[in-house]
This record gives sequence, C-alpha cells and structure tokens, in this order.
Amino acid sequence: MKLIWDAPQELKTDRKFEEVILPKGVYTFKISKAEFAADQYKKNEFNKDGMSLKLWLDTEFQGNNKRIFATIGVDKPWIINTVVIACNLPAVKKGGSLNEQSLVDVEIKASISQYTSKVGKISNIVDHYLAAHPAGHASGHASPIDVPVADMDIPF
Repeated sequence: MKLIWDAPQELKTDRKFEEVILPKGVYTFKISKAEFAADQYKKNEFNKDGMSLKLWLDTEFQGNNKRIFATIGVDKPWIINTVVIACNLPAVKKGGSLNEQSLVDVEIKASISQYTSKVGKISNIVDHYLAAHPAGHASGHASPIDVPVADMDIPF
C-alpha cells in the first residue's frame, strides 16, 4: 500500500480520544474481525514467520465501545482452540486447519485484565477465553474451557 503524503489538510487529523480501559473481569465480546497474519512480536524458534490469529474483540462498557486486539501465535494451537471451542465450534485436530471467518460475528466471553507497558500506558489484555453460551451448565455461568491436549500439536 502506498502512503499518501500529500493528502488534503482536511483529511489529516490530530484526533485525540480517551481509551476505555475495562476493569478486570469477564466480558462478552463480539468477534468483529479474525484473520491469520504475521506478527513480528510472535516470532520465535517454533514460529519463524510469526504467523498468528488476530482477533478484534468488541464490547460495550458504560455506553462506550471498547475493542481489544488479541493476537495468538500459531505455535500455541491449544490457545487458538480455546477460542474455537468458546465459539461453539469443534476443536481443530492436529494437522487440521481453521477457517478464521467462522469466528467472525460470534459472541465469546473473555477474562480481561490490565497491562502497564514500560512507558506507563495501560491497556487491556485477554487472560483466557470462555464459552459465551456454555452447553450443559445449569448455572448459566461461563467457565474456562478444557482443551483436549492429546490432540494438540504442542511445540515442546
């Protein structure tokens, strides 16, 4: 993509906004975007290209919209499977593949905490994913998902 350096001034903006920071807790999100793409921060000896599942998780909090960007390296299939199972889809077996578009527009619950960067910026991160509509739970409360480890491709 070519950058447009000579864009008209009215298209250039110095918009400032107050980012919504969620208190630690469990929230219901809608996955508005899911894609596999490289991420330089996910590169390691098992994931040389940094390929990752990138999710846009949207929710509403006190009348404001909040989006959390979650990135899961493909070298962590058990975490990707927690997302898949939380979306009420069958777990991806070893050697299988995932159509990330099957996750779009699905409701999911996630346990959220706060992270403070080295420069002091506070942001939200996902601790773990939970089923938004857990099957077989009489209480109706979401619970952590048990992933069948025997079928996962664990890189260690």
